Amino acid sequence: MKKDKIYWECSKCGARSSVYIGRCPQCHEFNTYVKVTENNLNENNNISTNKKTQRLIDIKSDSIVRLKTGIGEFDRVVGGGIVSDSINILTAVPGAGKSTLLLSVANKIAEQGKRISDKTES
Repeated sequence: MKKDKIYWECSKCGARSSVYIGRCPQCHEFNTYVKVTENNLNENNNISTNKKTQRLIDIKSDSIVRLKTGIGEFDRVVGGGIVSDSINILTAVPGAGKSTLLLSVANKIAEQGKRISDKTES
């Protein structure tokens, strides 16, 4: 028995969601999500045939564009700079300087002419 996978995909940028979204969180366009149905399971052995498996060593990481902040130790800790559309979690004891560090990072990025926002866009 085949099982169909249903998801929503932005017709402008290709972003996917499991539910309908009125505004795309990636390209910020309105009403661009269309319903997509795809056959998710192989009829013979119920193995997913949609995605090709890759060995971790075969994935090229130099193709990832990183934004250098200009704070050497911060850039080193996050792997060479900030990756667009990534999430980084910063934890430490209260008073360790998390807010101060992030304000310094935001300032360095703003000095490069990049836009800084105090809230997430959705």
